[in-house]
Amino acid sequence: EAWLEHLLRTENVAVNNATLPTTEGNDDQEKSDIQKAKSSSVIDAEAFLVLFKSLARASKSQSGTPQKGEEWMGRFQRFFSIEDMKDNDVVDPKAVVDCYNALMECWANSLEDPSIYIARTERWLNKLIQLQKETSIDELGPNTQSFNIFLHALSRGRSGGGSRRLREDGRTARAERAQQVLQYMINQIQQPEQEQQDSNVLKNSRIVPNTESFNYVIRAWSRCRKTNEAPNRVMEILRQMEKYQRDDPDNAVVQPNNFSYCMAMDTWSNAVSRKALHSRADRDAGLYEVQQVELILKYMHDLHSVGHPDVVPNTVAYNTLLSAWG
Repeated sequence: EAWLEHLLRTENVAVNNATLPTTEGNDDQEKSDIQKAKSSSVIDAEAFLVLFKSLARASKSQSGTPQKGEEWMGRFQRFFSIEDMKDNDVVDPKAVVDCYNALMECWANSLEDPSIYIARTERWLNKLIQLQKETSIDELGPNTQSFNIFLHALSRGRSGGGSRRLREDGRTARAERAQQVLQYMINQIQQPEQEQQDSNVLKNSRIVPNTESFNYVIRAWSRCRKTNEAPNRVMEILRQMEKYQRDDPDNAVVQPNNFSYCMAMDTWSNAVSRKALHSRADRDAGLYEVQQVELILKYMHDLHSVGHPDVVPNTVAYNTLLSAWG
């Protein structure tokens, strides 16, 4: 922060000098001088990005960091106008989007209550969408990472306040919202004719859901430990991932990995405990759910045996099975 403060003080002198009109009433010349000063400035969007990334890392353990990030975003927006954003010689569009993403990450990783950090993450996602509309520049809009950060915020699993029932309802509502966001991402990159045929083939776009996108939604449902529909919702997403992989086995952007399958196993394992608790007289209560955990582990072995690089049955998978039987 001190480093960027020093640069800003130095650069403000140059920019302010450029604003002094050399020809009375010549606004065009004045604007040109400002643009030249900014284009030759040592401060670019990457300089702010260094700070935003630092704040995003710190937000995991330091309270008040996201608020500080918003203060710096205000200075960023004052330093770079909308006109600056349209000029690639002044501002790199990718760096601008990365700055917004880093601020979103500040909130998504923060120690705040879920109702706060989710709302603030979404607010800056919407501001990035608005920036794209104001500039009419696609590269200044959200990308896959932007939406993945929001999905991360929705799926973190922090409970917030209120009764146990209210906390569970909150987790379920966030899982539903995460699935809606994922569907929005899918809708952005489906070709119209393919949509009519209910095809799952994806085309290129700035917003392409990837394995991480789907895993965040699985994580959101896996944390709904008292929600009966959670295992089926997870399996629905997992099967969709597998379909994308089958449709394009060589270049699949989406393919289940260890995290996908282990989280699915964990969701079924939670269902075992829930069913056993409510059916203590039934010795077979939860048996079906345990079998689902076993089937997923067996399937992981099958995938590994045919050379799937991202699926390796590990200690986490076996511990999840042990937990289900326990």
